[in-house]
Amino acid sequence: MAMFDSPVFRIERALLALAAFKPSFAKDVAALALAENDQLACWKTVQRTQQELLMKVEKGRVRTWLMVEPAQGGASKLWFGSAIVPKPAQTGKAGGIGFVFRTLMGFHKLYSRVLLRAAIRGLKRD
Repeated sequence: MAMFDSPVFRIERALLALAAFKPSFAKDVAALALAENDQLACWKTVQRTQQELLMKVEKGRVRTWLMVEPAQGGASKLWFGSAIVPKPAQTGKAGGIGFVFRTLMGFHKLYSRVLLRAAIRGLKRD
């Protein structure tokens, strides 16, 4: 859960607390990591195994996936993914992710890389 408690994500958690009235703290990240809680800020657990966690933004189309996999030498390989579930096509209207998500995709990709680097730095420190 190094990503959810990284300095970068703490800023996002603070923004979500203000904008969505969904505060979360380090204790909430720890509870999620220990499977004592299934929610963090706007995210709710959809599915969990010992190695994987799939979460979705409540009332939204954003999904976040995390996985840890054993690697050589006792290390671990970390996997992360995010997705936007497209809107279904309707009569006379195409489906898809929509203008707002499409417009923000470049920022989202950059932000995801920044979050991953912050998580890696946190894991190396620990």
